[in-house]
Amino acid sequence: MSEKTSPGVRAKRPTPLLLKPLQVSDWPGLFQTLTKLGHDLAKMEFDAAFPGATKALSYVEFKNRPQELAWTLIFRSMTRAVGRILAWCRKKIPVQLARLGIGVDVSRLDAELDNIDVSIDQEFFDRPGASPYVRQVCWRLRGWLIAAGVSDTLADNIIGRVPRDFSVLLSDEWLKNQDQLKDLLPEHRKTPFTPAVEEEFEWAKCAAWLQEQADRRVFDEEFGVLAVYIPLRTYADRDDASKVTRTIGMVEEMLDQWLEAGRADDDVRVVEGDPGAGKSTLARIYAADRFGRTFGTRRWRVLYSPLHHPAFQTERPLAEAVKAYYEDVNVRLQKPLDREATDPTLLILDGLDELSRGGHVGLDVIRTFMAEVVGLKNAWNEGRKDARLLVLLCGRPIAADVAKRVVRRSEAVLYLLPFVIDKKALTQTVDGKTADLSGRTTLLDTDQREEWWDKYATARGRTPSPEAYQDIKKNPVLEPITAQPLLNYLVAYVRENSEGTKLPENLCSIYAVLLRRVYDRGWERTQVPAVDKLEFSEFCSLLEEMAVAAWHAGNTRSIRVSAVQERLTPKQRGRLLELEKKVEDGVLRLLLGFFLRPRGQDRGDELYEFTHKSFAEYLIARRLAGELDRLAQDWQDSGSRRRWNDEHALVEWAKLFGPTRLDDDIVRFVEEEGKRSGEHKVPGWREMLARLLETVVRDGMPMHVMITKIKPEPTFREMDRWALNAEVAMLRGLGVCFSILGVRTRIVGLDSRLEEWVRGRWFHPMTDQSYSFLDLQGADFQGRDLRWANLSGAKLGGANLAKANLAKANLFVASLERANLVGGHLVRANFKQANLSGADLEQANLERANLVGANLSNANLSNANLSNVNLQRANLERANLVGANLSNANLGGANLGGANLTGTNLTGTNLTWANLIGVRGITPEQLLETTGDPAEMMDGHPPENNWRQKLASPRKRVPRKRKTPKLPASNTPTPEPPETAAPG
Repeated sequence: MSEKTSPGVRAKRPTPLLLKPLQVSDWPGLFQTLTKLGHDLAKMEFDAAFPGATKALSYVEFKNRPQELAWTLIFRSMTRAVGRILAWCRKKIPVQLARLGIGVDVSRLDAELDNIDVSIDQEFFDRPGASPYVRQVCWRLRGWLIAAGVSDTLADNIIGRVPRDFSVLLSDEWLKNQDQLKDLLPEHRKTPFTPAVEEEFEWAKCAAWLQEQADRRVFDEEFGVLAVYIPLRTYADRDDASKVTRTIGMVEEMLDQWLEAGRADDDVRVVEGDPGAGKSTLARIYAADRFGRTFGTRRWRVLYSPLHHPAFQTERPLAEAVKAYYEDVNVRLQKPLDREATDPTLLILDGLDELSRGGHVGLDVIRTFMAEVVGLKNAWNEGRKDARLLVLLCGRPIAADVAKRVVRRSEAVLYLLPFVIDKKALTQTVDGKTADLSGRTTLLDTDQREEWWDKYATARGRTPSPEAYQDIKKNPVLEPITAQPLLNYLVAYVRENSEGTKLPENLCSIYAVLLRRVYDRGWERTQVPAVDKLEFSEFCSLLEEMAVAAWHAGNTRSIRVSAVQERLTPKQRGRLLELEKKVEDGVLRLLLGFFLRPRGQDRGDELYEFTHKSFAEYLIARRLAGELDRLAQDWQDSGSRRRWNDEHALVEWAKLFGPTRLDDDIVRFVEEEGKRSGEHKVPGWREMLARLLETVVRDGMPMHVMITKIKPEPTFREMDRWALNAEVAMLRGLGVCFSILGVRTRIVGLDSRLEEWVRGRWFHPMTDQSYSFLDLQGADFQGRDLRWANLSGAKLGGANLAKANLAKANLFVASLERANLVGGHLVRANFKQANLSGADLEQANLERANLVGANLSNANLSNANLSNVNLQRANLERANLVGANLSNANLGGANLGGANLTGTNLTGTNLTWANLIGVRGITPEQLLETTGDPAEMMDGHPPENNWRQKLASPRKRVPRKRKTPKLPASNTPTPEPPETAAPG
């Protein structure tokens, strides 16, 4: 990293020092040493075998001999690195370990290595794992292992670990032997490993740590993620007023271009992706690979921080939070975010959607955090051309949306693409625009699942077979859950040894199968004694409580063990005590062997982290669905036993749903659980939730009873937060029921207090949610003030909304057929795709309202104000528009077939591609005031060329000449003239 000098010493780039093999006649080479070490490892532990194999070669005997010191340093580090990997393999391949070197000319391998010159220069210290020496060792090591009978797959996995382990142990050797090695590089030679500059050493340690993070093991597999990593595709949008240009490319290449430019006015990138899309893997790999590399003539310091980690405390300033995180992973950088450093910094922050602050999660926390990020990067970059700090943020769509509003540069957001792409869907934007594809569009033609399955099969030793991809491809139902890297892996894991069984069709089902398989087979894999007293339901319950404890603590990914213990029942705690007697490492490691991993400590308490956020969300959803089942059963039983108690049920509900608000990802899992449970359970959910919500609307949440339940002693604000979270959970639960059953719910008493709840208390938490589950048919809202109310998807058929104020209200896809909206104030209201067929909107004010795609067939819009309204693709068949004001309205693609436009003001109205077949009451003068060419005119034919000009200048009628009558034939009697009346 940056070169720092000691006082009075001039920094100077070190002269390369050629490393030549030590000329000691009785000293064996690397492969001879490793052969002996492998044989010794079959009999003893590594710490005992290593000194014997290396003859305890020390640095002391080579004092003041820099070439020999350097050789010894690298020799010992490489021997330790490969030796520790072999020690890891001792239980896996004891037979092969004993055969190492048999039938192989190891002296030839060592002689070949002796002829390699290794330059100990700045580049070597920056990236020792990528040096030519390491590559040559790996190439020969693979053949040496295979000759001993090691499989190709395991040999590849072993050599894949060598560069990383060598870098780590090289640092370790230097740190342990600073006094002996200090003469290797004089003080004026500043490198990351110079002991006098501890910060530089920590940066080198940081580089090695990033390499470890980049190749983390995939669940319980023996290979790292790099063995199955597929470079991801992405796109970025440039949104102009008239069109959207969607640029396709590889995400790492597009990030490199940004890093190469390094501009202060373009200093943020946001990577957005769905769950399992590979955001975190990308962040780790990109951080490790770009660390210390030169882009745009500048070398970059790279910092990576997962925001869900408990050591990353968002209550602290960002710089302090990053430092605390690195200290927690034993990389003790004095000032990670150093504005005065020689080199610029790339800060990678992963997991925007997993931020928590003081136990709270949500968009407000993300907004606050983003404001801090913007403040930091502005302080570093303001007034500069070249950026001192670039920030890369990764998160799911909802969290990324918040970041996008801060970035305010559409092309700064990179959207990760799945393994299999629907090109037609890719051309459509969220707001209905059509995107023009540009860039490397040929990338879209590849189904990346094929490459992934091939890599996975190779890593597993061709198990499952390469034909697995073809089997998956034939089943279109599996496409949504094999489109993402993580989900693809889960399908592969379930499929292993189960080719003859039907695969689950959604992620919820896959996790359910995994739970059962881990329970049935997990004990043999982890070599733990069988647990005959732990039933499967208890196993699931323990994991569910761990996930819920993490969720309540505001961090879905990690949890303190003590917080889990507090949630367990006495019976569950008893089970744990019994199991701890059998398991040396504690029962929690037994339960977490596949799905969770140890994560260090927090305030002296052991921490565990879920391997993926989606699994924690699935466990939470299982627990929530179980609570719905229990309460629904109590409600159904109460019909005969009278055991139901509203207050008790609401308290139980608040205990589970109060601490943290439900998010969309958990709700999706709850919905999948409901579908798996079958329709016989969900109707009970719906009835019970309707009952609870009716009680809340009437009496409110019984938070006075919760005072003793919330710890520490709650404030009024905290109790109100719990109550609101619980109420929103009921609403979301009813939404799930409607999605499964298609039946809307009537909440008794809500009609008369709609303003207080929908427009008031529930307004902000339900801003982005649909009320499609609400049945408000025939409700009387006459003259009511419902401004800004979110009634999206609600059923309001036949409701009385006469003279109601619905200005800026959200009625997206709402059902308003035959509703009375006479004289309603509907300015800027959102009726997009709403059903207003047969509705009475006489004299209603709809100025600037959004009616895109709305159904207004047979609606009465006489004398209504529709100026500047967007009616694109709306259905206005047989609508009454007599005397209505449609000035400057957009009727592009609208269907006006049979509508009555008598006296309608059409000044500036856009009729592009509109259907005017059978329109009544329209005059040429009205048509002349419009713009755009309709698709069909009143007569059912397309408009003629220059049709407006022809209407404006009609042909003058030319009087026809009277024809001279033919003379009668000679035999025809001449008619007598008519009698003329006598004058006077």
